[in-house]
Amino acid sequence: MALWAALRWAGISTALRIVLGFFSAKVSAVYLGPAGMALVGQVNNFLQVATGAIANGASTAIVNLTAVHGSDSEHLGRLWGTAMRLVLGMAAVAAVLTAVAAVPLSAWLLLTGSYWPVLVVAAVAMLMAVADNVILGAMNGLKRVRLVASAGIASTIVEFCVFAGFTYLFGLWGGLLGIVTIYGTKLAVSSTVALRSGLLSPRTLIGHFDRGIAREIAHFYPMLLAQSIALPFGQILVRNAMIRGFGLEQAGYLQATWRLSDMYVGVLTTALGLYFMAHFAALPTERERGIMLRRTIAQMFVFTAAAAIGIYLLRDQIIRVVLTRRFAPMAALLPFQLLGDVFKMVDYPLQMALVSQRRVRAYIVQAVGGPASYVVLSYVWRPVLGLQAAPAAYAASYVLALVVLVIALRTTLGISSRKADAPRP
Repeated sequence: MALWAALRWAGISTALRIVLGFFSAKVSAVYLGPAGMALVGQVNNFLQVATGAIANGASTAIVNLTAVHGSDSEHLGRLWGTAMRLVLGMAAVAAVLTAVAAVPLSAWLLLTGSYWPVLVVAAVAMLMAVADNVILGAMNGLKRVRLVASAGIASTIVEFCVFAGFTYLFGLWGGLLGIVTIYGTKLAVSSTVALRSGLLSPRTLIGHFDRGIAREIAHFYPMLLAQSIALPFGQILVRNAMIRGFGLEQAGYLQATWRLSDMYVGVLTTALGLYFMAHFAALPTERERGIMLRRTIAQMFVFTAAAAIGIYLLRDQIIRVVLTRRFAPMAALLPFQLLGDVFKMVDYPLQMALVSQRRVRAYIVQAVGGPASYVVLSYVWRPVLGLQAAPAAYAASYVLALVVLVIALRTTLGISSRKADAPRP
């Protein structure tokens, strides 16, 4: 399947996500305000750290190994069953720790321990969220783009109804509980789609545990663990720095800027998630992988730059429509943020190529170095640039990551003089 086909399905899914995301953002802007949006963002990033650290390595391993062993149904059953048992076991431990430490976690994330019930609900949601990642990884590895897109469409509708409904009815408490609850609702949708399609069955999802396959899955964790923890944890630290430096209201403008970026960048990341990894992993030679990688980078640059320019030119109208006039000051944050989005999407296929090639050291360097430079530069530039320090550091961190990625993949990209057309062992 070509990228255009993946973009078509991703477009259908993410067009709906964008439309409902606009309504969700409007509900957040009206009923939570900038300060409430900042707090909801804290909880969301915490769950991204927890579920990503547990499940992203297994999910990526499933996509790659399913693509490689797609014709061996017995092997796939062991793969999926092993992955499911692994992530549920780790999630159970994390859930217990989160529930026990709910009060101090609430005080750190939300500035008061009184929101501890939100963290208890988050602990339960972790279990469902990691199981969802395994199911989606299996469908993605089988290259069933339509099914993955269908699950995404249904999930988008359910997520919007849950979050917007909770926020409208219960204000800040509703927003905090709503953002946690949607992590659990995804499992109901993806499992329904997967089981009704006949591709997966309860038996394959809870199949035998295979130690050899578990070791294969574990090889993906050092890379994905770094990515899963570093980026959202970096956002928590940056947001905390801005809250303590400029207050919740100003940090809310930064959170709204991040959310606007996520809306349109999600179209492209969804498309690449549906298309790139499974196809790149299946290519037999370095030369073919290089051609695909260069083409994908160029496409990402063109698509993202065009979207970023359009958003910048219409920034005042977009802020009024998507949010409220109260968020007008965030317009000053957009230039660096949008520039960073362009570099982020140029980096993204390079990052996935490193994962596919299991280049652990290089991946960890850029996965940790990028967010680390984001946090450090935000702190260093804050006295000079004020709130602008965060988006400026965001753009700079992705430029630095691009340099590391290009050096690491110079052979695949055809920059190095080394021979690059040997078949994959």
